[in-house]
Amino acid sequence: MMHAKLGSLSIRHSVPGRLRIQAEALRVFPAHRQTLAQQLAASALVSRAETRPLTGSVVLFYDPRRVQTAELIQWLV
Repeated sequence: MMHAKLGSLSIRHSVPGRLRIQAEALRVFPAHRQTLAQQLAASALVSRAETRPLTGSVVLFYDPRRVQTAELIQWLV
């Protein structure tokens, strides 16, 4: 299983099916952003992932009937 570890992160916004988190690693390591988005999108938990370079955040889109927000967070840290 491919794992995208973000280390320290904070939840910026959450509604069922969409989670926006901020991670310092996304801002500090610009080359890592594309790889991270690909890993997240390849996950069975996430249907789409978009990174935001300026803010160091990533928006995750998922099916709330299949996965809970807490499961996504646990997978990321």
